[in-house]
Amino acid sequence: MIHPMVAKDGANVDYYLSLTTQKSAPYRSDRLYMSNTTTDPFLPVRDAATTADFIKTMLVKVGASARIVSIQTNIDIDGEEMLKIKREKAQEAHPDEDPDLRFPMFDIRTDEISRRTANGNRNLLKMHYAVQGLWEEAVQWEQESGERYDIVMFMRDDTHWLSDFSLKPFVDELEEGDVFIPSCDAREHPLTEFEINDHLVISKRPFAGIFGNYFSKLFEINPQDCKKRSGMGKRKQRGCNSEMLLNYVMDAEAVRVKKIPQSIVPFQRSVNVELNGSTTMCFHKFCQSNAKPVNLDHTDIGLCNNLYG
Repeated sequence: MIHPMVAKDGANVDYYLSLTTQKSAPYRSDRLYMSNTTTDPFLPVRDAATTADFIKTMLVKVGASARIVSIQTNIDIDGEEMLKIKREKAQEAHPDEDPDLRFPMFDIRTDEISRRTANGNRNLLKMHYAVQGLWEEAVQWEQESGERYDIVMFMRDDTHWLSDFSLKPFVDELEEGDVFIPSCDAREHPLTEFEINDHLVISKRPFAGIFGNYFSKLFEINPQDCKKRSGMGKRKQRGCNSEMLLNYVMDAEAVRVKKIPQSIVPFQRSVNVELNGSTTMCFHKFCQSNAKPVNLDHTDIGLCNNLYG
C-alpha cells in the first residue's frame, strides 16, 4: 500500500509501527485455526532487532520514512494509573470476577463469553496503549520539525492489502467527511446502526488525536450511557462492544464519518496458519461492502474458519 501512495499519489509517507512477540490469549480462542497460527514467512525470525531492521529497510525501499518500528516482547499496561484504579474498583464490586471483564467491553452471557471478553479487553487496551505511544511520537515529530501531517491512517497489524491503495479518493472527498472507515455492510453478521467498523480509520489531521489518544479516551466513556445509546439499555448481561464504543466516541466528538466501499480500501485482516505441513494465509476478519466490493477473483486466500473441518 505504501509504494503506490509514494509513486502514484506523490505522498510523503511516515510509518509508525508497534509489534509484540509474546503470544496472548486471543478473543476468538475457541476457533480451531487460532491454535495453529504462526509467524509470517516473509519476515526473518532470528530476533526482534533483525526483524525491525528488515522492516525499516523495506519501508525505505518503497520511499517511506520509518519513524518508529518498535518490537517488544509484550505491551505492559499493568502500571497505568487509570487502569489500576479501574481494576481496583472492579475487584471491590465483583471480587470473584476477572478485573478486566467489564471494561471497556462488557458481555457476561456465559462463562465462555466472559472469559473471551476479559481476554478481548486486555488485547484491546494493549493495542490502543501501543497506538497512543506511537501517536505521541508522531506529535513530537510534528513539533520538532515544524511540519504537520495532512492525513493519518490507523491500521491493525494484521492488515493484508490485496491491491494498490490510493489516497486520491480521500483527497477528492475531504469535504464530505472528517474520518473515513470501511462500510463493511456486506459481512456475514451485519453491523447494527450503533456500530461502525474499527479495522481501519483514515482521519483528517485535526481529528486524528481522537484515535491517537483512544486509550485515554476509553477511560472517559460512561459505560451505561454508551449501553443506553447503543440500544442495549435493557440487557443486563451485555454492554457496548468495540464497534459500539467507537461509534459512541465518534458521536460524542461530533465527527463526520464517511463510510467507504471495500474496493477503495482493498484489504482484509489476515493471519498465517500451519496447514498440512506448510504456512497458509487466511482471512480471519472478513469485511466486504455491498457497493463497489473488493474484487477477490485474483486471490486464492480463503476464510480461516473454512480451513479446518
